[in-house]
Amino acid sequence: MTNEERKKFYQGDDVVPAPLMVGRKQIKIDLDQLKALAKLRPSISDVASFFRIDENTVNRIIKREFGKSFSLFIEEQFVHTKSALLRKALSEAMKDDPNTKMLDLCLKNFCGWRDKIDNDIHAQIAVAHAPTVVFAVNDNDEDE
Repeated sequence: MTNEERKKFYQGDDVVPAPLMVGRKQIKIDLDQLKALAKLRPSISDVASFFRIDENTVNRIIKREFGKSFSLFIEEQFVHTKSALLRKALSEAMKDDPNTKMLDLCLKNFCGWRDKIDNDIHAQIAVAHAPTVVFAVNDNDEDE
């Protein structure tokens, strides 16, 4: 109903018309799609482009729907991707005929293995209260 129609409708009545909605219509996006996209760790501009909305709108929607900042929301969703990749890498590495590159990657990243061993070991040994040995020199040449 336009403002003109509202004025005509309520003329002469004691009823106060309800105010018209001010501002833009609230944008709604598919939250399941947003969660699925977030598992790929996109940038805020990627999310905005995907949904064809402004980056500020992305921030507001995530804050409104999830009560979190964009970066926190993305990191929480990306945890699912990281754990799925970890499970897949470990299953490939643990097969009877293992993928040697995957086994190498898992050992390095999850077990702390390295290609080269660090041989530069520096150690200091401090001896506390070491006994003092004194050698006495005798100037007598009696033994000769």
